[in-house]
Amino acid sequence: MIAADYERISYSDSASVSNPSTNILNCFGGQADACLGGSAGAGFGWQDVDVWKFGVQYAANANWVLRAGYNRSDNPILARDVTFNILAPGLIKDHYTAGFTYRLDAKSEITGYGLYAAKNEVSGTSLLASLGAPPTTTETIRMKEYAIGLGYTARF
Repeated sequence: MIAADYERISYSDSASVSNPSTNILNCFGGQADACLGGSAGAGFGWQDVDVWKFGVQYAANANWVLRAGYNRSDNPILARDVTFNILAPGLIKDHYTAGFTYRLDAKSEITGYGLYAAKNEVSGTSLLASLGAPPTTTETIRMKEYAIGLGYTARF
């Protein structure tokens, strides 16, 4: 089996996710609705992204099913929003997965997977530079992931 999927994630539909983190500066300037939780409050500044997913599954025999997949996404984080995104660094653009299911008998199986998400990073001027830190203060967020999973299923 071969599968493909496209998804558009509209972070702009949620102000707390899409509003620029620099809006917090307006809060410090006295604009109450720009404070955290306000209608114009600072958010993570995430941009809308396109996601493409591709996968294959192969039944090698009655007991073994093998799987592999790839996921490609845009990076939603701009350099201006690095400071706030230390809390939620959703930077990953490329995911690779592989997995299997092994049928033990008619009522039980073992399923496992491995995931590697390639490193990505974003650097930008610190939001703290606007609050008195030296103007050359920069921050970098980076992320890469590894995951493994193993499960056992029994049907009664």
